Amino acid sequence: EHDGRHAHFASAGAGFFTVRHYAGDVTYCAEGFLDRNKDILNKDLEILCQNSESPFIQGLFPDVRSRDDKKKPPSASQRIRASIDLLVQRLMASFPHYIRCLKPNEKKASNNWDSAMCTHQVQYLGLLENVRLKRAGFAYRQTYERFYYRYRITSGRTWPKWSGSHRDAAGEILRSFGLTEGNDYQFGHTKIFVRAPESVFGLEELRDRKTHVYASRIQRFFKRFGL
Repeated sequence: EHDGRHAHFASAGAGFFTVRHYAGDVTYCAEGFLDRNKDILNKDLEILCQNSESPFIQGLFPDVRSRDDKKKPPSASQRIRASIDLLVQRLMASFPHYIRCLKPNEKKASNNWDSAMCTHQVQYLGLLENVRLKRAGFAYRQTYERFYYRYRITSGRTWPKWSGSHRDAAGEILRSFGLTEGNDYQFGHTKIFVRAPESVFGLEELRDRKTHVYASRIQRFFKRFGL
């Protein structure tokens, strides 16, 4: 459908297409893209693997099931989602550090450095900007508009209505959270800069609590008057 009409898409033959990512071109096979999730293992095979003498095979099937169990087993995609949710919970409870990796060449060969390719990745990853921000001591940046619409619910002064600019709203949200300008955050020309990642984690947690409170209030209203 997008063949020849999108700058980041190209046809690669029957059943294949190429997406031009920032790190290079990646070719995909379209076969099976629209198939339904059929990765559920037969119950008898799962029980057989659970009774294997190999600890490795047993570890692949930690959920012990009986033949009388009528419950549909979780699919591989459901297991992946559950694993990702657990990973996100652990990351939110810790102080994560990230490592940016560059793809040095297209040949997967050692001692082969493609300068043009690596420069392209550095530019599109925004690494130079990140380095400048880290040197200044700021771990988070966001445009005023996006920051306002995401965190406006956390402050009683910006929710449910705000008549000022997005820049002023961002400052109001951070001040109501107990942060001070200069020490904890700084205004830029188009973005707000927050120094400590713990401050952003705290805003996210407060946002989740506020959203839950308002959602529960709406549910109570419909249960009372919606019938």
